[in-house]
Amino acid sequence: MTGLSKIYSILDAPAVHNTVQKFLSLGKGTELMSSAIRKVMQPKDDEWVLDMGCGTGRYASLFQCHYVGVDLNEKFLRFGAEQKGMTGTHSFVRADIEHWAFADQTFDHVLCVGVLHHLPAALVAVLLENFKKVLKKGGKACILEPIYPQNRWNIPGHILFALDRGEFTRTKAQLDPLLRAQSYLDSAYQISAGESFPTEIWIYEYRS
Repeated sequence: MTGLSKIYSILDAPAVHNTVQKFLSLGKGTELMSSAIRKVMQPKDDEWVLDMGCGTGRYASLFQCHYVGVDLNEKFLRFGAEQKGMTGTHSFVRADIEHWAFADQTFDHVLCVGVLHHLPAALVAVLLENFKKVLKKGGKACILEPIYPQNRWNIPGHILFALDRGEFTRTKAQLDPLLRAQSYLDSAYQISAGESFPTEIWIYEYRS
């Protein structure tokens, strides 16, 4: 096992994963992302939200409606399900990107945070298409994705991307065509590079 492999195996522990994520974002990443999610997603209490790649469920508490968190990591899912404040309206499900357990037009909202840089372009296309299928008419999918630092002097940002487990980190110019090919567009609200330093986050939306 290489040094990086050992580090990655440690990050599979949910509590460690959350702590490292907070440290790497200088303690403000979750707060900034939560603020952005609140502004672009405002589900009603009787609506359904799918959180794809939910990890440890760190954004689950933002939703007081029906929430389904989906991930491949069973440890993360159990951690999310055991969080304080979770109610009967929240559930966590293990599912594969290519093989959905959900019927078409099931959800009013889809959330996907920091998943695309773990996927090759072909799987990104599959995922985005599946989002459109599970959305109800009038529903909205919201994608929040970190991009490779546009400022070459953003040294911390470059270091984070070098250490990231995602094998398909992309620049904004590389990410845009993948999203636009599926009719996902930049939303009106963005987390600016200054706010999200050292990681730049871009937000894309699709409305059914």
